[in-house]
Amino acid sequence: MGMTLSRALFRVKKLDGRHTAYPHFSHYIEENIRWIRAGNDPLKDANFFTLREWLWAHLGPSKEFRYWQAHKDPNVILADRSNNDQWCWDTEFGKQRFYVTPIALTYFNLQWM
Repeated sequence: MGMTLSRALFRVKKLDGRHTAYPHFSHYIEENIRWIRAGNDPLKDANFFTLREWLWAHLGPSKEFRYWQAHKDPNVILADRSNNDQWCWDTEFGKQRFYVTPIALTYFNLQWM
């Protein structure tokens, strides 16, 4: 694939009990706002979509976190549980984050570090 990203474009943060995606996901990845504000990245929104395409291609399809979370409900029938357990994304309230497991984070680090 012809996707070009730099690790400097993103920052990784460890999740803890304050985050609703914890404990299933261990980290989130989001754009490095300081890097963008310094004028280093004219394609800031494109980075989110490029990384999402990369995760989709390498770890399989996923969905927005609120839908991922809703499908974990025990009342949802198994056929509707098309969740990817390795990653999902969250764009609510202006966020552009990817929640990832240690396995997904390893793939990310191996590719972009």
